[in-house]
Amino acid sequence: MNKILFVTLILISIQGIGVCQENTFSFLLDTQNDLYISDAIETSNHSYFFVGFSRKSRDFDNNRKGFILKISNSGVLTDSISYSFHRRNDIKNILYDENNIFLISGSYTDDTDFNNYYRSRILHRKIDTNFNIIQIDSSKLPEEYTLWNCFTRRGYNNEILSVGYMVKYIPYLKLHGFVYKFSENLDSLLFKIPTDASYLMNDIKQLNDSTYWVITELFGKYLELDSNFNLINDNFRTPNRINASYGIKWDTDTSFYLAGDYISSNGESKTSDHDIGFFKQFHPFDTSGYYINFFGTPDTLDFPAYYDALDYKNKDTIYIGATKNLQYGNIDYGTIPSWFTIIQVDSMLDIRWEHFYGGDAYYAMTKVLATEDGGCIVAGTRFDFINNIVEERDIYILKVNNEGLLTSVDGKKAGIVHDAIVYPNPGSGFVNIQVAAQHKNAVFRLFDINGRKVFEKDITRRISKVYTTFLENGTYIYTITNNKGLSETGKWIKQ
Repeated sequence: MNKILFVTLILISIQGIGVCQENTFSFLLDTQNDLYISDAIETSNHSYFFVGFSRKSRDFDNNRKGFILKISNSGVLTDSISYSFHRRNDIKNILYDENNIFLISGSYTDDTDFNNYYRSRILHRKIDTNFNIIQIDSSKLPEEYTLWNCFTRRGYNNEILSVGYMVKYIPYLKLHGFVYKFSENLDSLLFKIPTDASYLMNDIKQLNDSTYWVITELFGKYLELDSNFNLINDNFRTPNRINASYGIKWDTDTSFYLAGDYISSNGESKTSDHDIGFFKQFHPFDTSGYYINFFGTPDTLDFPAYYDALDYKNKDTIYIGATKNLQYGNIDYGTIPSWFTIIQVDSMLDIRWEHFYGGDAYYAMTKVLATEDGGCIVAGTRFDFINNIVEERDIYILKVNNEGLLTSVDGKKAGIVHDAIVYPNPGSGFVNIQVAAQHKNAVFRLFDINGRKVFEKDITRRISKVYTTFLENGTYIYTITNNKGLSETGKWIKQ
């Protein structure tokens, strides 16, 4: 395929905000298309590569084009490419090796008939840092299936392992998990649908020559597979039944850190009961040895970054990312303000700090990537529901330093970083004030448009509810401050 510069393909408008001497930046990719980002890596020269897909807004035919973006360490788009194979194309993962070669893993669908979503293929490409194709190969899935999700990892001897799930529509809709193994040269070696095909496989690791570890997306199950991908054991679950999404980082060959969705109310999926759970487990299957922590609030839907929610370079500096105030039932195109949220924890999972980013649109985080300079990348989508009447997401990427900050050229904290937030906004009979974990107390003040103080409250918990039924409808100014450097201000509207 000839290289096609992404900027000429989809009429990109780019905003680079907050580039500074501390190597932090904010990057917005605003186009006339609906965009999604799924994976990212940092190269040895500290450039960042991101993969995902683009489609026209409201394209129910799923005419997707997979893309790769190259962004410099100062937040500038330096190169891009788009791929189109038949009707539906996704790029899910990007892997990198010591020879500066990328493995791009994704899928496409052969059939061009809108009413037939079958004939999916897993597609692998090897490319260099200039997007030149070194090798390309595809492997068919069973013809009656369409691929819904796929995750690719490396196994022993540079073999390539893909797990995920497919959908079969006839005689009725059913999801089936699968495992696929490829050689280093992209030859198909082994494909298997395990005995219980209903498992939605979310990640895989080869433990030794005869055993594979797989985690499922729902119910937090660990699967033990033999060398032929036969199911040996499925009797282990994640601690506290922590659910998808996942961010998994292996600490050793037998222990790992994981972040996921914690539903705290007896397993019932309620809007108000989602937290972020994260733990370290000392054995791939046995959950008797672990330590665990949680963050989030009981009043909103907080959800981990969808593809990778946890990463670190130094295990005493672990980054965990999530979406704050995800809209229940409308994950992709919400119509309420939301935020990217990042926390940093130490190796014992104690929280050092927490920050919020956004609040002016609907944000949904998909990826956390710890960077070599001690900071981290967070990436996802931004839907401007206030100004857009069509379902059109933009790509939003932040590079923060090891304190979670973006700083401007004069060294000051950028205005998109918040240590306290208020919601719902607009609101009615109450407003919630959430203060970041590093701030133990604060004062919330509310002023009318004439500058007259109408309310004041000491905040001594991470989240406090203030009832506002006594206030007239209108626009108010709030401040949230303390003597430890917390200073937040903004508008709150009562309807």
